[in-house]
Amino acid sequence: MTMNRLKRRLASAVAASGIVATAVLGGAATASATDAQPGTPQGNYCLQALEGGPAKCFASEQALESHQAAAAITPLLTVFDDVNYTGGYKNYYRTDGRAYCDDDVTVNEASSGDLSKDFFSTGSTVNKDITSFVIKAYSYCVVTVFDQTGFLGNHPVPKASNCPDMRTCFASGSWNNKVRSLAVT
Repeated sequence: MTMNRLKRRLASAVAASGIVATAVLGGAATASATDAQPGTPQGNYCLQALEGGPAKCFASEQALESHQAAAAITPLLTVFDDVNYTGGYKNYYRTDGRAYCDDDVTVNEASSGDLSKDFFSTGSTVNKDITSFVIKAYSYCVVTVFDQTGFLGNHPVPKASNCPDMRTCFASGSWNNKVRSLAVT
């Protein structure tokens, strides 16, 4: 069977099942329909479309990365629950796959108005637990963090660069473990 024919059969089977699945054929790692769990997260490695819809969770980091590579998904922002970009992480990305932000700072590119609904790869909630973050290089994005849900409350000047330690990244003082919503513009 040719590679193209195999790909078409896989696509037909996935479409018929209604489950999002990706596979990288030809010797690379494969994420199967059983790796992706729509609805309630079943694995520790999840993607969540910020516009709504079910989370897609995977049993391993390798399966998640295979899915992202196959879908050309590039996170604009990755937050971590420990300093120096360590510990659990959560990616925020555009669902259209773009890897940059527009010039219009009023448009939320990859944002979350309530971090209590977001979870790190370790399973703990992102709400009031962000300690460091990385903005995708050359994305022209800035991050604004807020101490209340719904993009309300106090917020420091937006940050356009990586932050290895939320205790020292903002001139207005420590923002370690205070963030309850964030906007990437």
